[in-house]
Amino acid sequence: MSGILLFIALTLFCSITSATPAVPDLTGNWTGTSVGYDREGGYDGPSNWTFLVTIVEQRGRVFNGTIGYSNMSNLSQKGSVGFSGVMGNDLESFYLTEYGSGYVIGKIIDTDMMEFIYLESADGSAAIDTLTRVKP
Repeated sequence: MSGILLFIALTLFCSITSATPAVPDLTGNWTGTSVGYDREGGYDGPSNWTFLVTIVEQRGRVFNGTIGYSNMSNLSQKGSVGFSGVMGNDLESFYLTEYGSGYVIGKIIDTDMMEFIYLESADGSAAIDTLTRVKP
């Protein structure tokens, strides 16, 4: 009888520990707006800046892509920057480094929404970007 109980306990333990959550697929396009502050321009937003984040490739918890941005109040202020990113082991938090620019601490809100907390020391910028997945 104790052998049967041990077998059941081991089977339950193995099934619980082997149920690893799937890494979220972040590839595709995400769009959104921002609100923030920088030392030269002061407070900005909401909705002055729009963003198109494209996650081009993802291998497990590591990914890369581009961020396109434009200022809706001044359309001459636009551009894009590449980035590299990693996802935390909680599969909700992530971290980006923009090539030659700032850093992002992010959180996956749900399968179609994420939040960027953007930090850049060169111009003293801090911003909150709310992004939603663009449906194909």
